[in-house]
Amino acid sequence: METRIHIFTFILASALVAVETNSPPQFTAPSILVIKEDRPKGSVVGTLRATDSDGDSLTFSVSASGSDFNLVQVSRTPGNAVSNITLKSQLNYETVTQFDVGFTVSDGVNRLTRTVTVYVVNVNDNKPLFTTALYTRNIPENTPINSWILNVTATDPDYGPPTYYFYDSKTGSISQNVSKFKIDQATGEVTLIASLDYEKKTTYQLEVVAKDQYGWNSNISTIVINVEDIGDQPPIFEKPTYAATIPEDTPVGTEVLRVFAQDGDRGLAIKNKICYSFVNGSALTSSYEDFRIGRSNGSILIGRKLDRDKPDVIQKGGVFQLTVKAQEYDPTNDCSSINSTIDGTEATLYITVQDVNDETPTFGQSVYYATVEEQLKGIPITLNNSDITVTDLDLGDNGTFELYVTKNGQNYSAFSVTPRRSVNEAIVIVRVENATAVDFEKTRSVTFQIVAKETQTAERRTSNATIVLTVLDRNDNPPVFADPEHIAFILENSPNGTHVITITATDEDTASNFSDITYSLQGGSNSFAINSTSGMVYVSCGSPKECQKQLDFEKTSIYYMTVEATDGRGLKGTTQLEVVLNDTNDNTPSFTQNKYSGVVKENSTTFEREIQVQATDEDSGLNGKVYYNITGGDPLRNFTINTTTGIISLASPLNYEAMPRNSDGWFHLNVTATDWGSPPLSDMVQVDIEVVDENDNDPVFVNKSYTAEIYENATTGDTVLQVNATDLDKPGDPNSIIIYRIESGGMDKFRIEPNSGKIKVEKGARFDRETLDVYNLTVLALDRGTPQRSASCSAIVHILDVNDEPPLFPMPEARAEVSENASIGHIVYTYNASDLDKNSYLRYSLLESSNYQSWFGIHSNNGSVYVKNTLNRENQSDVTLTVRVEDQNAFHPRPQTATATLVITLMDYNDNAPEFIESPPANFTKNMTQNMTVQYMYTVQVNESATTGQQGSRVVTLKAKDADQGQRVNFTIVNNTDKFEVNPLTGDVTLKIPLDREQRPEEQFQAIAVDIPSSNTGPPLTSTATVVVIVMDTNDNDPVWVSDMPSSASVPENATVNTPVLTVNATDLDDGDYGNVTYIIESGDNGKFRIDRNTGVITVAGQLDRENKSTFSLNIEARDNLGHAPSRKIQTQITVHITDINDENPKFSQKSYSFLVEEDKGESYVIATITANDRDQAGTDNSRLTYTVVPDSGNGTELFAINNTTGAVHPKAVLNGKQGFFYMTILATDHGSIPLNNSTEVEIEVTDINDHKPKFPWKSITISVNESFPVDGNITTVKATDLDLGENGRVSYRLLNNSVSYQESYETFKIDPETGVLRTKKELDRETVNQYTVRVEAYDHAPLGKALSSQVDVIILILDINDHEPTFDREKYPMPSITKYVEENKKGARVFSNLKADDEDVAAVICYWIVEGNKTLFEVNYTNSKANISLKTNMSLDREKTARYTLVVEASNDCANEPTTKNKDAQVVIEVQVQDVNDNPPTFNKHLFTAGITKEVEPPATILELKNEVVDRDIGNNSRVQFYMVPGSMNISSDLKQKIGSKNPFLVDLSGNVKSDMYFESDMFGYVDFFVYVNDSGGYNDKAKVSIYLIGSSQQIKIVLPGTPDEVRLKKRELEEYLSNITGAIINVDKFVEHDPTGSSSSNLKIDRTDVYVHAIQRDTKQVLSSDALVGVLEANLDQLTAFYKRFGVHEVTKITPEEPPVEGLAEPLRMALLITALVLLLLLLILIGMFFTARRKYKRKLKAATAYAYNTNDNGLNHVDLVPGTNLHTFEGTNPLFGQQMENAWPDGEEADADSHSESTGSESDTNSLDDNVIEAKEINGYDNKALTIDLYDDFDTNISPAQVAKSDMFLQAALNEHDATKMDKNDLNHTSGQTPYQEGQMKFDPKAGTVVINGMQTTDI
Repeated sequence: METRIHIFTFILASALVAVETNSPPQFTAPSILVIKEDRPKGSVVGTLRATDSDGDSLTFSVSASGSDFNLVQVSRTPGNAVSNITLKSQLNYETVTQFDVGFTVSDGVNRLTRTVTVYVVNVNDNKPLFTTALYTRNIPENTPINSWILNVTATDPDYGPPTYYFYDSKTGSISQNVSKFKIDQATGEVTLIASLDYEKKTTYQLEVVAKDQYGWNSNISTIVINVEDIGDQPPIFEKPTYAATIPEDTPVGTEVLRVFAQDGDRGLAIKNKICYSFVNGSALTSSYEDFRIGRSNGSILIGRKLDRDKPDVIQKGGVFQLTVKAQEYDPTNDCSSINSTIDGTEATLYITVQDVNDETPTFGQSVYYATVEEQLKGIPITLNNSDITVTDLDLGDNGTFELYVTKNGQNYSAFSVTPRRSVNEAIVIVRVENATAVDFEKTRSVTFQIVAKETQTAERRTSNATIVLTVLDRNDNPPVFADPEHIAFILENSPNGTHVITITATDEDTASNFSDITYSLQGGSNSFAINSTSGMVYVSCGSPKECQKQLDFEKTSIYYMTVEATDGRGLKGTTQLEVVLNDTNDNTPSFTQNKYSGVVKENSTTFEREIQVQATDEDSGLNGKVYYNITGGDPLRNFTINTTTGIISLASPLNYEAMPRNSDGWFHLNVTATDWGSPPLSDMVQVDIEVVDENDNDPVFVNKSYTAEIYENATTGDTVLQVNATDLDKPGDPNSIIIYRIESGGMDKFRIEPNSGKIKVEKGARFDRETLDVYNLTVLALDRGTPQRSASCSAIVHILDVNDEPPLFPMPEARAEVSENASIGHIVYTYNASDLDKNSYLRYSLLESSNYQSWFGIHSNNGSVYVKNTLNRENQSDVTLTVRVEDQNAFHPRPQTATATLVITLMDYNDNAPEFIESPPANFTKNMTQNMTVQYMYTVQVNESATTGQQGSRVVTLKAKDADQGQRVNFTIVNNTDKFEVNPLTGDVTLKIPLDREQRPEEQFQAIAVDIPSSNTGPPLTSTATVVVIVMDTNDNDPVWVSDMPSSASVPENATVNTPVLTVNATDLDDGDYGNVTYIIESGDNGKFRIDRNTGVITVAGQLDRENKSTFSLNIEARDNLGHAPSRKIQTQITVHITDINDENPKFSQKSYSFLVEEDKGESYVIATITANDRDQAGTDNSRLTYTVVPDSGNGTELFAINNTTGAVHPKAVLNGKQGFFYMTILATDHGSIPLNNSTEVEIEVTDINDHKPKFPWKSITISVNESFPVDGNITTVKATDLDLGENGRVSYRLLNNSVSYQESYETFKIDPETGVLRTKKELDRETVNQYTVRVEAYDHAPLGKALSSQVDVIILILDINDHEPTFDREKYPMPSITKYVEENKKGARVFSNLKADDEDVAAVICYWIVEGNKTLFEVNYTNSKANISLKTNMSLDREKTARYTLVVEASNDCANEPTTKNKDAQVVIEVQVQDVNDNPPTFNKHLFTAGITKEVEPPATILELKNEVVDRDIGNNSRVQFYMVPGSMNISSDLKQKIGSKNPFLVDLSGNVKSDMYFESDMFGYVDFFVYVNDSGGYNDKAKVSIYLIGSSQQIKIVLPGTPDEVRLKKRELEEYLSNITGAIINVDKFVEHDPTGSSSSNLKIDRTDVYVHAIQRDTKQVLSSDALVGVLEANLDQLTAFYKRFGVHEVTKITPEEPPVEGLAEPLRMALLITALVLLLLLLILIGMFFTARRKYKRKLKAATAYAYNTNDNGLNHVDLVPGTNLHTFEGTNPLFGQQMENAWPDGEEADADSHSESTGSESDTNSLDDNVIEAKEINGYDNKALTIDLYDDFDTNISPAQVAKSDMFLQAALNEHDATKMDKNDLNHTSGQTPYQEGQMKFDPKAGTVVINGMQTTDI
């Protein structure tokens, strides 16, 4: 339809266009708009567009046709073709969801309209809202689960129904379930999900919230659910337990206590009735035990006669425990019937029956028979038939008795009883305390008595029983040896059967089956045996040969054995037997080496390495003790030997030069080792000692000092002087060959020929005498010995002068000062010039340079400037002069002059006096007098009130000026100084004392100004000024009262207004207003008085009343200058007394009074003092009062009276029996002329007094309770009575803790203060406290301080129950464990005896169990609460299998079942340490050991360490082993045997070290076999074979492995086994050394790899494989070899190349080859020399530059002399270490070095590169380190050096240059501050084979 309208409108518009000429606009608008309701007002929500072909201006509008056109609008600006649609009003989806709007466009003629439908989109802008804020519902507590409770409802206009949750306001969380309720999230239905219980909770308050789908929460609504009670709860007793105590003779029917219960349903309006009954099992009854109960009221009554001593009552401890049940009945019914099916509540009653004492302690039998095993302390005796029992049926103290043991009426301590004290009954345990009293061997029977005696009764009843004890024998005595140790001595090699010793033991047990003894022997290495019956020990070693073999002192000197004696029951005793073999001297001393050698340097007191000969003798004692002697080779006794240690020492230092020439420096000593045996045996060895010559003579200069002179123009090569030195060391030896060098002082100007000692002028050196006129050279002479020795001398070179230096002023400019009053001719300054030439002649003059130069002149001969004319500083203060000097003897150049500037400052002189100047506000005048002097005057006005002192008022400031320079003016005053003072610096004049105008209206003083010169430039000058001070008046005088003015007056209180009282008067010295006085009453008049201001008359101004105020203190002021400032005042006080008249009645403080008085008070007791007050004047009749009792004014007038004067009220007599209230009237009357009076009422109460104490019916109470009695249970009820009335008779109860004995009870019990019920506060424990004495105090409530009380003790006996587990005393049995020691191999050995736990319970039975540990081996036996732990009878221990066992033994009261609770307190941990016996032989790990050694091995080198190859499973001394070589077992291969003969090449020491014992020669080959025994201390042994092969390097291979030698050494055995498996041969590792990658021993070693040297031995032939064969075998097993490489990380495997022996016949060809090589090298040297001269200029400056570093050092190098000529060994500062190490046998010969060896001039004179012109830094060199060093780089070597070494010289230079280049590149690393250079120490090494010299790290610092 809408579309048709649009079409129609369009057709109509088209028609109109056709009719009219104006075309309508074309309109484009959206058909719909979609807008969210939260779009803000004014937002653009759409766009309208239109076009007009006529170009007309278009206007958009909103038509009124739309339904809600007022919600939107369009922009109406004419002419626009586009218009925005905007919101005119806020949209709301909840009000309008859609609407139509018409939009119109107009071109002024035509209008087009479009209708647009607007859809409003909902947004979540509304929260859910509950319909109500509070929901309330009441439901019964038995409401079923899942029941509906209520519905909550919330609405949300946005998107439909919300979701409901319970809300927790504390946490802000939501949930579906809370407490016992659930809410349906969709419907809001709340249901019950758990049972309700009114008695637990009566109200539930829940919060609920609704949440919409976009998360908006509603307001919070509250749900309150009230739970209604129903009758579902049983009755509730007021307390769960009741307690009462009654005597056993309490009459039948007496009420004991009353129980009370009420309905348990608290919410019921009508409560049910409660009925009570006893519970007897499952039945209910009104009568039970000895009691009955009131059914309706709960009263407990005694039902029948009580008997405390009945067994059942005793068993209960006198306590009846009754259970009462309370049941509910309808109120309409009664309690006549009992129905046990009705639910009820039960309460427990504890009724304690008190005992009466009537029993005696009684034993169960009169005689007891018992047995006990002997000698066991602490064990209980064993009774034959029954236990010993004692009973006393009385309770508490009456039933308390003690037990003790007697014999023949005396205490018997051999036995003890447990318990020693008991109550009512006891089972007595008798224990043995003295084990000697039950010794079967001494006594067979013991009889004694046990006594039971009461301890707390007066009768102390007693009974006893006799014990007949039979002592049983037991095997308690082991066999005992007389001595714990035995020692026997026999000779070694003693024959079989030799008697050693007889040892016997005894056994104190008497029975034959106990005392039969059998002997056995352990140890002895099967060399000894013992007779089992007699105990005789004898040798048991078989045949004599075997005995000789076994009993060998050198193998085993002492045998340790254990002799064991065993009795018939297996008890054992042991003793130690030590069999010592006595040695025989059957072994000759043997040196450990075939020859010894040593080296000693001459002059040394010790050898280079200590020489110690050592011989061993296998004998012992003196037979094996060896002493040493030098028996030959030392005719001059140069050597000594320590006879004991074999250490050879020098008798005195040796002198090599003194030795015979044919000795060649060797001594050959014969040393003999001799033992102390009889006869003595000896051995001899040769000791070769080489004496090394020392360089022990210093070179000596012929002269210590040399002197020479040269002109400063000396040229290169001029000889200066020659030094000469000698050396006393061996001629021709390096120690005596001398070379020379200049050590210091040369400064690169001189050089010395190293061999001749000639000192010459250095190439390019230039001298300047004026710079340095003398050179002090230090010349060193060095020999070529080691260490190098040197001597020094001084060479002094004087430089002769040539006049070639110009004069020189010391400074270019100087300054001087002169006073302006200096006299003519005064010397101002002397400007001396210097000339370095000796023959200089200097003349001085002044150049024209200043206008004031005429003031000064100069002396031409000495340069002194003087005052020539008068000076005037005021004209010119500074004068500058130019001074010229000329050397008139100048030689070249001429003239030689110099100029300098002199600035002269004229100093001021004090010649002007200071002048005073104006200083406002003072009036200043300056006048000239007739005598032309100046007068100065200051006039100033000062108030007389001006303050004084430096900080006071300033009078005037004096000011002055001074024309002189830098003058300071000071001021002073010369008169009137007592009043004025002046600051000398500032001129401020101040007052010293105040001025007083009234005394002096004007003051005057003289001021002086003094100038202070700044320096000593003349005397001070002064000027004087007059200061006139006019004093201005101030108000500085107070008014003064006249002297006769009265200070007080009197006036009656009835005086009328204007009555005169007093006149005051004052005067004032000031003038005018300052002296006019006015009078004022300042205070104190209270409006009652006034004063005339002018006359000072005081009058009455108001009504007076003395009773209100009797005295007035008027503060009167007299003021001057009133109303103006300043005003001064004075004050005085006038006292006005008001006289009295009787116009006041007496008055009591209260209208009535009430008092209390106790009935026992009499006439003297003052009840109270009642007084009245009369305001009339005190002390007069108007105020004096009398007190009386108004007759018949009340019932108290007969009992009470009052003191007429004091008003004290008191009884007329004692008031006993007059309690009550009494009344009367008291009258007070004054004594005025007309008496006045007043009265008051008095009430007096007569009260009772507290004169009776509370009283208990018993002196004490005794009660017994089990220790399990509940906390807060009723023990008993105590009652006391008080005959007083009221509070005095009201009794309360409390417990006392006023002593230590009551403290524990006070903390354990409590009492109800009102009822007296005594209860427990905490649990009882009989083991802690078995009896309490509770002191109860009953007190009344009389006033504080008057209360009375009484006390009673309640004795509570705690009965025991078994409530404690056994525990161990940790002091006796500490944790974590106890260690016990058991010897292995002993069956049934005891581990622990008499283990005992403690149990706090009485008569507790304790059993013991092994709960952890080896129960197969160990067992526990216990009797009488003690335990013994031991091995089972047939069990023994083996330490080598298990060395330690841990047993956990637990004590328990349950003897039938092993504990499972693992109670740590009841456990003991026993660590069983198995003690070792020597039952294992030492065993070699293998029985064949092989090793290889090279011929270079020197004795005593260790080849094998067998101690690491032996295992002995025993420990300690039992595992200590010794090694020795089996005699005669050594087998030497035939080829080696031929070389060494009968010598033993190897030895084995006791520690198992196989060592070499001889030197092997290079042509020795073969092997040595021998056997080694290892023995332990028990004689056990093992044997192994050792094979040692002599090998060469050609039979070794080297394996390089990662790691250090120590790390690789750990893999030795694995390495040998692995390679053996590959090769099938025996592999021996010979040594481990750090890997050397270069193969040279001098190279730097790397420690991260190790070279392992290995050789192999064929198993069948015992031949050593060559390295080629071994490598071939390895390579043949490639797979295994690869695995070997991987397993051990092998870097490489190489063969060791053997050293080739020299081939004869090659010497001559070798010499020819060397000669040819030398010629080639010589030619090469010449070529290098030519190259050197070509490159000289390039490198010369670099070499010179290096010396700069030497100039900053302080080390003269004397301590660092090197062995190489011209160098130092080490890189110390100031040295020139060209070579880093000594060249052995490579010395330069004595030829003189070429003069051009250092520098050569190839250019002009200006091109000479001296060091002075070429220092590194362009600055003046101010100092040298006085070092010089001459190096001859071209000198030849010693003639002993091979020709191949001659060509080395250019190599030195080249190396030095190369190093210098490298150093220059790194010059930034130099440390200039310390003077050290960071060079590394170099090394030089000569290779004789290659004929080359290698220089590493060469350095230069001074060339």
